[in-house]
Amino acid sequence: MKLGIPHTTARTFYARVLKQSGGVEDLNEMLEHLESKPRPGAPPIIEPGEQSTQVRELVRKRPTFQRTEAANFEGPISSAPLKESTVRRVLYEPKYCLADPIDQRPIKARKRVRKTALDSPHKRQRLSYVDELEEIDGHTCEEVVEKEVDGDQELDHNVILIGVDEYSVTFGGAPSGFINLPEGTDAYEYAQGVPQERFSLMQWGAACAHPSALNLTRPQRIWEPETQELTQELANKLKAKIELLETTVKKQRENARIEGTPEWRHMERVNRAIEEHNRTIPKGVRKGRKYKRRIEAEFPFQDFKIDTRKGGLDYCWYAFEIYEKELIPYYKKIAALNPTKRVLITEDSAPPHIRARKLLQAEIEEVGMEFVQWPSISPDLHPIEDIQKHHKNLLDELRFEISSASRATKQTAKDEMKRIWQRDPGFTKIVEEVGSIQNYMRLGALCKAHEGGNNFNA
Repeated sequence: MKLGIPHTTARTFYARVLKQSGGVEDLNEMLEHLESKPRPGAPPIIEPGEQSTQVRELVRKRPTFQRTEAANFEGPISSAPLKESTVRRVLYEPKYCLADPIDQRPIKARKRVRKTALDSPHKRQRLSYVDELEEIDGHTCEEVVEKEVDGDQELDHNVILIGVDEYSVTFGGAPSGFINLPEGTDAYEYAQGVPQERFSLMQWGAACAHPSALNLTRPQRIWEPETQELTQELANKLKAKIELLETTVKKQRENARIEGTPEWRHMERVNRAIEEHNRTIPKGVRKGRKYKRRIEAEFPFQDFKIDTRKGGLDYCWYAFEIYEKELIPYYKKIAALNPTKRVLITEDSAPPHIRARKLLQAEIEEVGMEFVQWPSISPDLHPIEDIQKHHKNLLDELRFEISSASRATKQTAKDEMKRIWQRDPGFTKIVEEVGSIQNYMRLGALCKAHEGGNNFNA
């Protein structure tokens, strides 16, 4: 019979059992004298208790260190520095976790999250935004969190916020999956063939969580490649708008030279402030001094030339297709339903947004449309970002079913994106909760607590 062991090992084993049976070669007699004691093995270097708790505490205090370095940071706990395998057992195994009186959770290595660095000016911008929000609303962020978010009180808010943003959705491919494998197993053996991503769609959308706005159709548009007709239409609108703006600026410059006009009073006020500023600077010191504003500098012609190298019609499309046709009508409806409230737009400061506002400055002022001064590098303060993530999650079933980029498939994707954004009851509940003024203030409180940063930004 083959046992799969060397002959020398078998002979040694036979001789040892024969000796234990008193030299009796009967097999049954030999089996009775066979002792099956488990091998004791090497004793554990650290037993569950005070020493293991000390190791776990050292690692908890230094989460950015390598585990072995952290465990041996204050010198050897036992007779020699602890090895990686020992430290790993102390951090993972249940008997060591249960013996820890401070925290019984296993301590596992995780990938360190990378965050966008915020310098002092960025943090000041963010805190300035929070201050503005508190001033407009009439409540501090901490008060709203204490009484409404954590408590059951209801405060009267003076402001209604409309979140505006755009984001891209890919269709095709496959969702991320997970598999359970023993440590050290090569995961590539279980690699899954993933279908190719077929296309992506860029969506612009606006959402307001105020009760008066939940029954309104939320505006939504999909970026489309500009047809020749649309490009020509936008170019004609831009040309007409530039001519109108030039006429307006010429009239403003003429009025600024006529005493008593609003433009003349504006120039007087600006230059008087400059004079008062210069009086605070000692004579003979040039640093910090300001020069009087010229009329041409105070009432400049805006450069709205089309730069085809950079897709220069982007801001044009945004002004005439988004602001004029979507956002301004939506804003007017909400403002009309809430005449005693201030309605503000929260939108990031991307160049197409800023140029579109300048292009339509007269229309925006006529409507009384107001924008929050949004700080840079601050998507974490904008609830519309989370609303978009939920929107994308609701699209997952369709996204990963798509296997072609035909015109009909793309239209189906567009229709579903629009249906969810505008008419899905579950999505409306998400907007009501995530886009609420309470959530804006909660994020503002986090920003203040971290002196301009938060859990997402340094």
